[in-house]
Amino acid sequence: MKTSQEDSLNQLIPDDIQQELGNLYGSLSELLRHFWSCFPVTSKTQQEKVTRMRATLERFQYAKLKPFQDRLLRDHLNTNLTDHLNNMLEASYAKFHNWQSKRVNLKL
Repeated sequence: MKTSQEDSLNQLIPDDIQQELGNLYGSLSELLRHFWSCFPVTSKTQQEKVTRMRATLERFQYAKLKPFQDRLLRDHLNTNLTDHLNNMLEASYAKFHNWQSKRVNLKL
């Protein structure tokens, strides 16, 4: 059952934007699933994978998410639609940075 808030959102956001946003969520969720599955990093293989996944997440952000945000701005739509996606990316970047910092400190 849809709430009145969902109905008003459907009226404000075009179907193609909703579809693309859903696709971005699905894609990012899959990438993040692979990223987070690397922790705790206990092997050289996981170290390589987490590093590759970090680079993949950055490419996703700049190749997919940024153009979508630009489209929202161009179409005069609210860019808050992508805040949660950006927050999830920032959390993964912070985790990677913390892991990398601890790794460097252990080598010193």
